[in-house]
Amino acid sequence: MNVPEPTTAKLVDKKTAAYEKQQAEVEEESRMKSLEQLAGTLMNNGKSSDTGEK
Repeated sequence: MNVPEPTTAKLVDKKTAAYEKQQAEVEEESRMKSLEQLAGTLMNNGKSSDTGEK
């Protein structure tokens, strides 16, 4: 039988609208950073790089 640890159960109970809003903001920030990195990589691949590749 799976019984959640008391700490886990308490955390689930404390999920409030504010907490969920904060989590959504963190996830969106993370996605934006990933997009920026991807865009940067794509832009750099289109230019001649200074790593010796020509």
